[in-house]
Amino acid sequence: MTELRSVSTEMIGLLEGARYQFARTMADCPHSYTHQRMWNGEDHAVGRERGWTDEEGQAAFERVCAEMRPLMQQRFFDDPRKTEEVGWFNWYFDMNGYRYFNIGPPAPGWTLINRAPRQYRTAFAGDPQTYDDLFGQPPLAGRIKAFYAHAAPAGRVLDVGCGTGRTVDYCWKTLAADPGLYTGIDPSPGALGWLALKHPAFRERLIRTTLEEYETAERHDVIVMANVGPEEVAPGYPLDEKLRSLLAPGGRAVIWNGDAPREIRA
Repeated sequence: MTELRSVSTEMIGLLEGARYQFARTMADCPHSYTHQRMWNGEDHAVGRERGWTDEEGQAAFERVCAEMRPLMQQRFFDDPRKTEEVGWFNWYFDMNGYRYFNIGPPAPGWTLINRAPRQYRTAFAGDPQTYDDLFGQPPLAGRIKAFYAHAAPAGRVLDVGCGTGRTVDYCWKTLAADPGLYTGIDPSPGALGWLALKHPAFRERLIRTTLEEYETAERHDVIVMANVGPEEVAPGYPLDEKLRSLLAPGGRAVIWNGDAPREIRA
């Protein structure tokens, strides 16, 4: 069985708060990087907030490298034009829609961390409107409406596999009162783009990632998970444990795959 990994909230904030610069080399593998010298009180978001000295910035970089090491896997960079037997092997770690990688595992002497958008293969990625229309037809539309009436997402809501935005469509009155409390995750850029086109107020609250790779310091009052496929959660993944780890005290996750909804409590 796939194990649930443990990522500290500090590591999430430090990696996402770093400044990344586009790499002018490796045109066949576009990516950006953050250099150790860019972890200071001016370039790093956390550094500005905390007023880092140069020494504190260097120490933060080294802590992240140390935490990344046991989480990283070794294989060729995920380029669909090449196989794992071609080129060199990288050490990588996937989180929140990005692949963090370098040659060799993090160790003393590592001075930079590379980052590139993850490449996901998802159904209807190139035609999200067809997907949207599919789930808007009866009798499925009626069953979906009943599910959202049962789920009643409110407060801090995490929409797992948000797709083209059915949760927002059906629960607009509640969610639109404060879009900042909503977070939608999905690996399909096409679906997220369609959701943002329909509901621009939620654009900044969408993350292109799978549930397995999603890491956050936030805790949610309600998690909605409807019609989520294996491209978002692999068979054997400790789903219940992951969802509980994302719930606030007293929170609940509601899962539906066409049968009776199933609930998980914090």
